[in-house]
Amino acid sequence: MTAEQAKRRFQEVFPGVADLAEGWEEDPLPPSLELSFDAARGEPDELESWIGSIREFHGVLMVDDDRDWLRQLEALVAVLRGLGLVVGAALLGAAIFTIASVIRLTAYLYRDEIAVMRLVGATELYIRGPFYLEGLIQGLAGGLLAVVGLYLAFAAVNPGATTTPMGMVVIDDFLSAGSLILLLLLGGLAGLLGAVMSLRREDLGAEA
Repeated sequence: MTAEQAKRRFQEVFPGVADLAEGWEEDPLPPSLELSFDAARGEPDELESWIGSIREFHGVLMVDDDRDWLRQLEALVAVLRGLGLVVGAALLGAAIFTIASVIRLTAYLYRDEIAVMRLVGATELYIRGPFYLEGLIQGLAGGLLAVVGLYLAFAAVNPGATTTPMGMVVIDDFLSAGSLILLLLLGGLAGLLGAVMSLRREDLGAEA
């Protein structure tokens, strides 16, 4: 491509810094070639050899290999994913603890009614079932709020994110339907687990 075409290509690929190519007396970029390599048809060693041979061509001033920054970006994404898992596990534990505390407080408030229900022969499932259902609903509601929050964050950053190579790697599409369902089920499971953990026998008027 000509120097003018190289300039336009730079502005298309990097719109955030497109102004850097303006205001020059001469074209800021030399005539260039943009080549792509199908990694599925070759080994990494072959690619290294191919790039090295291009660097040796007469008149080649620079060969920009995007794999270098892609490796750094992949490492950064891996670190962010690891941190996300840690934060997610901490938030999940906090959600279980919070729901367990709410359910336990509710059971304490209704301890007299529960004691009466035991006296008239109510089964454990009949007594505990409403508390389990409450925990499940709270967990599902929390999961739904998390999904809505994630979507709003995605919608806020997505318009500019997909116009850059980094944006296309980090965030291109929202979560799949399977991932959304998994988040909701995880929230419901956390709520149910919190309810189960909170309802010890002494909390339900067993001493009566």
